[in-house]
Amino acid sequence: MNLFDYFEEEHKVMEENLVELEKNYLTWSHERVFVRASKLFDGINRHFDRQETLLLQQLTEIPELEDVIAACERDREELLGLINDLVMDHIDSPDWRENLGKLLKAVRKHIEFSDKELYKTIKEVLPESKLKQLHLLMRIKLFA
Repeated sequence: MNLFDYFEEEHKVMEENLVELEKNYLTWSHERVFVRASKLFDGINRHFDRQETLLLQQLTEIPELEDVIAACERDREELLGLINDLVMDHIDSPDWRENLGKLLKAVRKHIEFSDKELYKTIKEVLPESKLKQLHLLMRIKLFA
């Protein structure tokens, strides 16, 4: 598994968990929604931490990637802002489920951006040797 495959798997899990939470919001207890939402939000934050450490920090000195990295950072800020809005609101608030739907849309936008722009651009710009270094860094940091 390479770094991009790893992030794609994380994306699938994030989206699946968010869809499940939104689907079951009305039938689950507030406590269960709270626990699941907390775990989901923590998972998204950990994903961004790994993305930052394993990928973005490694590419800051490459001028050809500045624009796509800046777009990635804006994308992440939007997502984190939506999470913050949900955290600051009560689960039984009338706006909470609507905001959860907004978060799902933003997560899907993040996934599409990552797959179609960020990862594609990185693969086009970086030489194979640098890509191998990124994959090795992932294995060392995550699995060693």
